[in-house]
Amino acid sequence: MTSEGRMTIGKASAPQVMAQQCKSDAYIGAWQRKGEGAQKPQVQIVFAAERGASAPVGSTRGFASAPYGDGTVVVSRIRQVGDSCTFDAQCGSNLSSANACKLVIDPAKNTLKVEGGSQMFISDRVWTRSAPMAAEAMCSREDVEGDWRRSDGANVPIVGVHVFKNGPGGNALLFNHPEGWWPKGQTKFTGIYREGGDRSCKLKATCATYDRTASGTVVRRERACTLTIDPVKKRMTESGSSLFYTREGAAKAPVAKPDTAVTAASKAPSAEEQAATSALNAQQAETAKREIAEYEAQKKRIADEQAAKEAAYRKALADREALIAENERKAREAYRKWEAAAAACRAGDQSQCAPQPKP
Repeated sequence: MTSEGRMTIGKASAPQVMAQQCKSDAYIGAWQRKGEGAQKPQVQIVFAAERGASAPVGSTRGFASAPYGDGTVVVSRIRQVGDSCTFDAQCGSNLSSANACKLVIDPAKNTLKVEGGSQMFISDRVWTRSAPMAAEAMCSREDVEGDWRRSDGANVPIVGVHVFKNGPGGNALLFNHPEGWWPKGQTKFTGIYREGGDRSCKLKATCATYDRTASGTVVRRERACTLTIDPVKKRMTESGSSLFYTREGAAKAPVAKPDTAVTAASKAPSAEEQAATSALNAQQAETAKREIAEYEAQKKRIADEQAAKEAAYRKALADREALIAENERKAREAYRKWEAAAAACRAGDQSQCAPQPKP
């Protein structure tokens, strides 16, 4: 009987996967994914060198304020690991408390993952290459408040947006209505506030119009509206209206040269307009002064209440400690008396002995 010869074939070892290699600036540029909630449909991290930074940083685009504002630096201290496609970094808007994280690039798929860091960098979210979004325009107080001239010739001074940014909002009167039926001293915009932060160029307001009915009467109508400012062109648009607003320094298309006297008269606000604007400014200032005084009074009242509660607590604590000390003193005194009576009883003084219970 012959035995059947067998050859044992070992399992072939898997081919070694070569580690991916990347250039030291492979992460530079814009990477995007879908946004969520209050974010824009697409959100981005844009990696680029910024003034004052020792190395390129990653800043947000399209995040609104969920969880970061547009343009917030959220990735910094980026360092390549060897010549690999992995980069060590710090993730978070506050460098002192930022978490260690990694940027992992797949050059074949042209994707990026941010591993670690805060909730916005969930590691299963893949970021893909994209052209960077345009940065949101920012408007200062001077870009918003002041005199605006509407395209039909009306004058609209805006005041109070900065003072009343937490409510009730700014106001704007309207003067020099071209058709003449706008009542004097009536507001064009009320409750003006910035949408999207203290530097936002988009404002929400209540917009008013006056319409002349068939019978000749004038009716005021109000609606919610959005005012959008272009700080470079010094131009403002109002949602729901084809008219637009400009101010001093705005670029203007060349027009036929008007009569100098007419131009000067239409450009300079009348004494009535100046008085009405001054009155509105004074009203806003008086309201601000009253609200500040009420706030300070409320703050003092709360401080006084807290001080009174603190004093009452400390007195109760002192009374409790005094009571405990008195009880301990009485207990020690009673113990000393008992010890003395017990010693006298043992020495034969029966009057000091505790009475025996009767059978």
